[in-house]
Amino acid sequence: MVPAVDARRTGVRPRRRGGRRRPGFHRLLGTAHPAVGLLGFSQGGSLALQLVRRRPDFFAFAVVLAGFVVPGAPAEVDAAVASSRPAVFFGRGDVDQVIGLDAVERTTAWLTEHADSEQNVYPGLAHGIAQEELDDVNAFLGRVHPA
Repeated sequence: MVPAVDARRTGVRPRRRGGRRRPGFHRLLGTAHPAVGLLGFSQGGSLALQLVRRRPDFFAFAVVLAGFVVPGAPAEVDAAVASSRPAVFFGRGDVDQVIGLDAVERTTAWLTEHADSEQNVYPGLAHGIAQEELDDVNAFLGRVHPA
């Protein structure tokens, strides 16, 4: 569980959106959390990669399980990611019928070009998560964010 962050102590003022005040999440973390990582499954994995694109120097790593990179980011956005080379674990099943082969190929190529990625394919796994994959994620986290 992430401890609550008091905006009064961080000096961060929430932004307004739709008439409500909304803090910039990454600003609220401040230095209380020296490393912030992302983990997502399917579209959550895509969101993790989009967040890495938006703040490549902020997130220490990303774990993408059965996800994909969204096409169409401006070249300068991806160039910033490539210069920081974030650590990314990409795991997927070889019989996933939800994430199309074009998305898999695009993601594999993008990760090779832009990230320090560990890419694993799990035989017989459909659109889901296997224990072997979780073991690999655990090992990855131990390497990129030792306790």
